[in-house]
Amino acid sequence: MICRRLNGIRFTSCKSAKDRTAMSVTLEQCALLRDEHQLSKDYFVRALDCMRSRLTQGDVAQGEDPEAGGGERKPPSRHFYPIALLLRGCRIENVQKNIGCRKYAFNMLQLMTFPKAYRPPEGTYGKVDT
Repeated sequence: MICRRLNGIRFTSCKSAKDRTAMSVTLEQCALLRDEHQLSKDYFVRALDCMRSRLTQGDVAQGEDPEAGGGERKPPSRHFYPIALLLRGCRIENVQKNIGCRKYAFNMLQLMTFPKAYRPPEGTYGKVDT
């Protein structure tokens, strides 16, 4: 945020430009959605997880609001639904293209050292050959 306010630029890259880079890029995208396009704080983590994971066929029916859960009715975010679905899985597809597997190459020890916002969603990480 400081860099953006000073009209500066910031670079983040890991050796293969897929794991740590994916966490950084998606965090930056969600911060921009929050700061510039009124993404509610309530949907920030959901949008992060959405960009970092893969939508499987049938997860969200066409026209269905992904925020309308079982018993608890939440007001839909006018920005979460179209943008998050548009970017759904954008980083995990990069991983697939790089190593042929849809898993970020993080182990539990690494994840324990990461800030919470840099951790991938459950089931999207594990031991992989990179």
